[in-house]
Amino acid sequence: MARRIAYKGTAFPIAFTREKDDAFPGCEFFDQLSLLHQAKLIALFRIAGDHGKLHYPTKVCSEGRGEEGKEMKMKTKQEEPMESAEFRKLMAVESLTAEASETIARLMAEQKVSKADLARRLNKSRAWVTQLLSGKTNMTVRTLAEVSHGLGFAIMLHARACGASGV
Repeated sequence: MARRIAYKGTAFPIAFTREKDDAFPGCEFFDQLSLLHQAKLIALFRIAGDHGKLHYPTKVCSEGRGEEGKEMKMKTKQEEPMESAEFRKLMAVESLTAEASETIARLMAEQKVSKADLARRLNKSRAWVTQLLSGKTNMTVRTLAEVSHGLGFAIMLHARACGASGV
């Protein structure tokens, strides 16, 4: 079954599968998303493809490396919108936001801390924790520091120049 690579991660690629009629419904869906939603989806692809899994449950899936394990030599769905400066800006924001939520979820999983446990540690509601991890609540740097401290960790930020990928 043919696949079109959406993101070529260091752990594994994320791909859209071609249907029997040669259509790529995943690509068609992606192309109809707004730039913001494309950036959010690629941010999730990056986490899954580079880390090997997501610690916060999502409806993102990946399937192999293409036909018979061969690498596909084509522009990925991530590379196409990177030509837009607006998309690169949105991608930078969404990547950092997704990475922050994923880091918190990973720390919770490693320590076997439930959302309810974290909420109690922070004197917040479980719903607040759920909204924070899902991106429905704006995670400020202050909130990130508070939550990571509640898990016994400090978050350190490191700046780097935007590369050719724009992020």
